[in-house]
Amino acid sequence: MCGGLANILMVSEPVWFSNPNPFFSMASESSHLLPFNTLIHMITIKLSSSNYLLWKSQLLHLLESQDLLGYVDGTLVPPPRFEPTTSTTLSTKYLAWKAADQRLLCLLLSSLTEEAIAVVVGLSTAREVWIALENTFSHHSKAHELRLKDD
Repeated sequence: MCGGLANILMVSEPVWFSNPNPFFSMASESSHLLPFNTLIHMITIKLSSSNYLLWKSQLLHLLESQDLLGYVDGTLVPPPRFEPTTSTTLSTKYLAWKAADQRLLCLLLSSLTEEAIAVVVGLSTAREVWIALENTFSHHSKAHELRLKDD
């Protein structure tokens, strides 16, 4: 599902966000941003029902360091899907956002156990996946944390 996304969408004109990111395209003007295949290898903890807080901490730091946090926290709103002059032509900005979101979705999926993937089957954006995982596993973590405090 995610294998072919590494080479998806080269946009010749500037995209709608302010700084080009190698996560979105092959051209990078920012040296702190890492390629997609490097990011995948930086995730060492796979989410399960017992480690949500560790997993979330790992992902938050990684996403923030790569200017990707807005995709999952909702601060980066998708641009309009269609060009303003037509209702049938997808906008270049939307296509760039969608490609980046799908790559981030692949990154998130690569950080999940089978148990966690089962929770997000059928979801189509990184934000939807993030919310579903938070709703499902943060409760498990809180209960686990309370049990540890009681012991």
